[in-house]
Amino acid sequence: KTATIDICVLLGYSFQNPERENRTSKHRDFYKWFSTLIDSLPHKCIPLWLLDGNAHFGLEQHPVAPGVWHKKASHVHGPFQLQRTDFNGDLITETAEKQHMNIVNTFFPCGHSFYNNSGVGVSTVDYIIVPKTVRATKACIWLASGDRLQIVPVKGRRDHRPVVAELVLGLPYSGQSQPSQGWDHDAICACVYGGYKREQLAQSVEQKLQTEWDIIEADTTTNYPDAAAEHIWRCVHETAVDM
Repeated sequence: KTATIDICVLLGYSFQNPERENRTSKHRDFYKWFSTLIDSLPHKCIPLWLLDGNAHFGLEQHPVAPGVWHKKASHVHGPFQLQRTDFNGDLITETAEKQHMNIVNTFFPCGHSFYNNSGVGVSTVDYIIVPKTVRATKACIWLASGDRLQIVPVKGRRDHRPVVAELVLGLPYSGQSQPSQGWDHDAICACVYGGYKREQLAQSVEQKLQTEWDIIEADTTTNYPDAAAEHIWRCVHETAVDM
């Protein structure tokens, strides 16, 4: 191990949501390209994805109650800044799920990042997306800095405001023994040793392993011998934290 870490910062600006269903190919190609790029990174490289997604997500229509919107079932976004999911929002969610990433600023009560140029209405379209093994300790919107940077010469807020996050990597570069990065040992121990929801944990882990077993088997064919084992333990960890 060395006192360095590989980080790949990806800056993205998505197309506006398509006006017609037959004009979605460039949007799909955009996120497919991002996903392929992340797949091509070395195993030790950490991707940090900074995105103006022109996208809303978090809420979907209830399947049996027309006109009612409820939280979309996905691990990638948290309980804050929830908006009705649009086409770009679905693509971002699918990409983040595939790459095992979280959308950081939806796990904190940051408030919205975009003020419409008409001066009416706010929304969130700017996102910081990181691997699930990277722990975020804080996320917020820098309103005052955005006010100073605003280029629209009118009173009131217009356009984007900076999204800021503090991230922690628990890597043992200083020589002492430390836990693996991002692992919540308290959550795992409470489930396994303390008996907290032990039966539900076992069932949830089994279900998660079944859904990801094809990926785990594929890991055994890589040049990295511990990839499959790390994937299995990551499933245990993610399940415990979700509980």
